Amino acid sequence: MGIGIAAAYAVCFLLLRGYSQDQWYLPAGLRVAVLLLFPYRYWPYLILGDVAAVLCYRTKLIPEHGMGWVVVSTVTMMPAAALVVYAHKRRIEAGRLHWYPSLTLLSALSVSAVNAVSGYFLATGLEPFKLENALRLVIGNYLGILVLTPLGVLYRSGNAVAPLSPNFWPNAIGAFAAVAALFAVAAAWPSLLPAHQHGLKMLMLIPAVALALLHGWRGVAVGVAMVDLAIGLFTMQSPAIVGEYDQDVFLTQRGFAMSATVLFGFCALITQWRPTGRHDNHRQQAIAIARSSLAASERELERRTQELTELGDSVRESYSHAARSLREHGHHEAAMAIQSDGVQRAREIRNQLTLLYPVEIRSVGLYGALGSGMIADIWRRNGKVVRSLRGDAGALSFDLQLAAYRTICDLVSLLQQTGHPHLALRVRCGQSGRWSYLAATITSADSDGAPFNHEFAMLETGYIASRVLAYGGVVHRREHRIAFMMREALGARASPIGFSWSV
Repeated sequence: MGIGIAAAYAVCFLLLRGYSQDQWYLPAGLRVAVLLLFPYRYWPYLILGDVAAVLCYRTKLIPEHGMGWVVVSTVTMMPAAALVVYAHKRRIEAGRLHWYPSLTLLSALSVSAVNAVSGYFLATGLEPFKLENALRLVIGNYLGILVLTPLGVLYRSGNAVAPLSPNFWPNAIGAFAAVAALFAVAAAWPSLLPAHQHGLKMLMLIPAVALALLHGWRGVAVGVAMVDLAIGLFTMQSPAIVGEYDQDVFLTQRGFAMSATVLFGFCALITQWRPTGRHDNHRQQAIAIARSSLAASERELERRTQELTELGDSVRESYSHAARSLREHGHHEAAMAIQSDGVQRAREIRNQLTLLYPVEIRSVGLYGALGSGMIADIWRRNGKVVRSLRGDAGALSFDLQLAAYRTICDLVSLLQQTGHPHLALRVRCGQSGRWSYLAATITSADSDGAPFNHEFAMLETGYIASRVLAYGGVVHRREHRIAFMMREALGARASPIGFSWSV
């Protein structure tokens, strides 16, 4: 899979380079975007793909500029960008979007600095260093980053940003239409004076500003990306020609780069401190309270289960005492019967207590509890459940494992009681970014059976969904399938003190 990611990245890099120039360089945006979107374990493959892509067009420069410059500059560009992204990634994922301008500026500067320093010390035949050329490369990288990274940043920040407004996409489409109209006007009259062309292009920022005022950071992210793309298209008269330069377009790009930076910084700060941010904090507090309430109720169930376990032990001892007494008086058949009845009663009590509180989950974990013979016996009474348990459930906290166990057992029981005896259960645990998660799917194996109908509307608002939502998850229901996901921050743990019984 890693090699496939590296190859796909290299292909995308070369395709984007074919539609880029020094003053508008899209591969720089691709570098930062993929580093933001992919987990750290895939970064070595991304670096490999970047090196392969750059070598594809720099190998022919070895006779002219030397092997040292080609190798050093090629293998250091992606790591330089990776260091910047690594320093910002956790802050971005936590919703601290005021770090985004720093991310883009430092990413553009770091890659440009690597090229400049390696060229100064290692390259032969390059023209002397000029500040104007360096500025052009930095702004070109910066504008490429602004095209591809904003939506990736929004994706990585996830629920840390305020909920998406229902009017967002209609407003974004309207802004796109306005930018497209202004672009068409500017492209239709290339004979206009440069000052008029510049003013017409800068007018395309107005829809971006409007989106920013209406929707905050999301609005400016989408607006700036579409305006940057429109302005960049004016450099495409001679794509992929090294050194191609348009002074008039570059004047517009400099103005746009400064305006976009100010707009991003302003909106990121507003998003950080606006009232909706406080509402989001209140939402997080409500979720934390819900989790605490669930945990408290589970502790109470645990206490009652322990009391019932002790009562069951006393009942078992009473049966054993009666059997011994009958055996001593020569009633062996009656003793055997009452002993057998006692074992059966003890097993029934144990099964019922398992449904009330799964004590074994403390010692064997979620997968051990779901795979136990006790649960299999309970489910087998009403049908058949085929289980597929993948990943490491031990990475989840005890409270999340217990909540997931409850949810799965409640769903299986509900489905079996409503005409779906044969089920397929798939559970997968893993990590993504700063989260550990559990994803479960329960599918009816009776393809010709009735679909999951209104009887399961309780999943969306009832006690099952409330348990899932308390762990930042979602529930999806289709005709013959129910899926849910639960997650928590990495490192969340509980260390409860448990007990055990024997029968």
